[in-house]
Amino acid sequence: MSMNSGRPARRGGATAGGRLAAGLVLVLFLAGVGAAEAKEQAPADAPAGSPPPAGDGLTGPPPPMAGFGLVPGRPTVRPPRTETPPDIDGRLDDLAWRTAATITEFTQQAPLEGAPATEDTEVYVTYDSEHVYFGFYLHYGDPGIMRANRVDRDTAWQDDLITIYLDTFLDQQRAYDFDLNAFNVQGDGIVNISGGGGRGSPIPTADRSWDALFHSATDIVADGFVAEMAIPLKSLRYPQRGPGEPHRWGF
Repeated sequence: MSMNSGRPARRGGATAGGRLAAGLVLVLFLAGVGAAEAKEQAPADAPAGSPPPAGDGLTGPPPPMAGFGLVPGRPTVRPPRTETPPDIDGRLDDLAWRTAATITEFTQQAPLEGAPATEDTEVYVTYDSEHVYFGFYLHYGDPGIMRANRVDRDTAWQDDLITIYLDTFLDQQRAYDFDLNAFNVQGDGIVNISGGGGRGSPIPTADRSWDALFHSATDIVADGFVAEMAIPLKSLRYPQRGPGEPHRWGF
């Protein structure tokens, strides 16, 4: 892993470089930006070309968490642990993706805040004791409008990006940002609530001086692009949990 002075300061009760001994729950809290609900996918015997089936998907709302400002009833996703990690090769043909939690219903940020997304997106999530894995299938009704350039790391902001935010303390104060374009140009950073929105976005601009070594691959396909990420747990800080207590992160 590679981290510089932009690394977040150690916080009380936090651990880094550990293992997720208990389960992982992702609370979907970025309203209008990836606000999503999991949806059951095609069964395993579906016709060729159908997306993988969902694993452990949408669950009920989390227990009340005073002081965190969470919207009541915010959906959660409980990814299953995989025994066989996926190959990060830009293809969603691994067994891990067929049993992963699946998210398919998203809302717009712009131009119509809260409206249904105009393009289909599939997100798959699983994890093991070393990494959290994300798979993405970004569909385009007109693939010719896709914006993708071969540029330097952290500079693809003018392209179409798949971006995730991990609020590992579930306090809506700071999150880890990981993004990719269709040519597998990586970006990452730390988002702080005090950072202010950038380029018309309600999400604060990420501090790009923070770098993590994460693995990724993409593949441009007929109707869009496919992407995979493997984010090492040792690159993140998150609260310690007691035996059997699941980790609960904002997503």
